[in-house]
Amino acid sequence: MGVYLDNMGVIDAEYFISLIKRDDFDYTVWQREYFDKMESGEFATKASAYANSHPYEGKAQIL
Repeated sequence: MGVYLDNMGVIDAEYFISLIKRDDFDYTVWQREYFDKMESGEFATKASAYANSHPYEGKAQIL
């Protein structure tokens, strides 16, 4: 949950989890169904567009 916590904060992350748990929602099944409907290469295109519009501003170093 570290990535969610860093991006959403504790309260928003807990709220997200509570929404999923409330409806007996299986995020893994939803995710599989969502990505299986994508055309070949669509995920890569969307991921690249997202990365370009949200540049990484952390302090990671290449070792």
